[in-house]
Amino acid sequence: MLKKILILSFIEGACVMAAELIGAKMLAPFFGSSLYVWATVLAITLFALTSGYFIGGILSEKKNTELNLYWIALLGGVFMILMPVLCNALFMWFGSWRLIPATLISTSLLLFPPVFLMGMVSPLIISLIGDHFIKPGRAAGLVYSISTLGGILSTFLCGFYIIPVWGLKFPCMAFGVLLTLIPALNLIRLKNTNGISISIFAIIFFFSQLANPNNQSSKVKILHKQEGILGQLMVLEFPKSADSSVFQGKYLMVNRIIQTKEDYRKGQLPYLDYVYQMDSIVNTAGVTKGRVLINGLGGGSIAKLFCEKGFKVKAVELDERIVKAAKDFFDLPDQVITLVDDARHYLNTQTEKNNLVVFDMFKGEENPGHVLTRESISKLYGNLTDDGIIIVNANGYTTGKNGKGNRSIFKTIEQCGFKCFVIPVEKNVVAEDFRNILIVGVKSQNKRAINQIATKFRSHLIHFNQNQMTDAILLTDDRPVLDHINAGAARLWRYHYINNTSAYLSAMGVSLFD
Repeated sequence: MLKKILILSFIEGACVMAAELIGAKMLAPFFGSSLYVWATVLAITLFALTSGYFIGGILSEKKNTELNLYWIALLGGVFMILMPVLCNALFMWFGSWRLIPATLISTSLLLFPPVFLMGMVSPLIISLIGDHFIKPGRAAGLVYSISTLGGILSTFLCGFYIIPVWGLKFPCMAFGVLLTLIPALNLIRLKNTNGISISIFAIIFFFSQLANPNNQSSKVKILHKQEGILGQLMVLEFPKSADSSVFQGKYLMVNRIIQTKEDYRKGQLPYLDYVYQMDSIVNTAGVTKGRVLINGLGGGSIAKLFCEKGFKVKAVELDERIVKAAKDFFDLPDQVITLVDDARHYLNTQTEKNNLVVFDMFKGEENPGHVLTRESISKLYGNLTDDGIIIVNANGYTTGKNGKGNRSIFKTIEQCGFKCFVIPVEKNVVAEDFRNILIVGVKSQNKRAINQIATKFRSHLIHFNQNQMTDAILLTDDRPVLDHINAGAARLWRYHYINNTSAYLSAMGVSLFD
């Protein structure tokens, strides 16, 4: 018995961490992976465990402890098996709500039941082995260490292998089945008819879901779809049509956020608007040749454009899957040098002089805060040619509390010796929720480029007055607060995205996850 229930403790610890990681990834395609989402997932997981430990401790003093243990573990596994189906239902029920209440309710209903039940397992096991095998203190230490070891192993396996290879649906259900095995076998041994019935239901449901994979709509072709620790990667192709008003082409999406567009239609620009705005800025600044460093590859639109213009292009991308997708589906030229690395790490170690450095990176809905600090930009300044410029692609918020993050990026870049400009991609500067902005930094001594940009874009430059800049924060390594001050903008931006792109893809039959 001791060996059997300690194995159950190991499996329970593995399933808790699997539920947390997989649950967060299930939520990401719809609600994103912003600070709000991760904070909610962590808080609900900890609250469920806390509640489970407390109630489990009370139940450990009741009669039939062993039978209660098997029932609770069995139900915890069943709830985990049901998570993929429940998650899709939650998006239908709460998807149109405001982001924070929708995320909070969905996460609670998705994660609380299985994690709460799994949290009850450890106190019951401690009670069993404390009464019959070893002293209570030693029993508690043994059970929690074994459970934690299972959680550690599960975290590494899910993050580096299981989720990238198998997706979310099958691993989630498989972990649930694994958790039910020992309880089910023992309930069968005890001839508990209700337990046998639930076990049979779990097995039938598991295999029925495997036999009925998510259907794909004929309206859009999913060329590639892969889950990973950095999010859901998807390449969609909308077929060619005689109706030129309907989009025909490819999207590269991460957590259902469009990273790259390639339009097939005649008379349409093939890439997203910000790529051409960026090209116009570079031409206006007089940067006509040299080296381009792109931080954040996406499908490679910027890399391809500058490669065609004769620049030597190097792209740094954290997610190896995106590099492969750019080559396999978006015809990234072989001349583009790609490096799988963190942008800050590469900026700290590279010594080449660049004529143009682009920051086209988003961690969820936000620019990575550790890359856009004073120390990072100052290092970059020294590795930029005298006529070189930097461009940061950012969300469209510039005013009020939601614009504080972009104003802080602006302030930090100017503090490092650059003259800064804020240029909206869309000329309708009022529509902050539905635009991008480009924050441009030109070395202060490059008066020619400064004057040319100021003249060319004067009709729709965004200017920050002294009052607007009073709350802007100088971003430093010692105070990396960009994620925090951008959280409101990320929340609002994702809300609008849910009600447009995410809802549209769901209506087209594109499944949230596999």
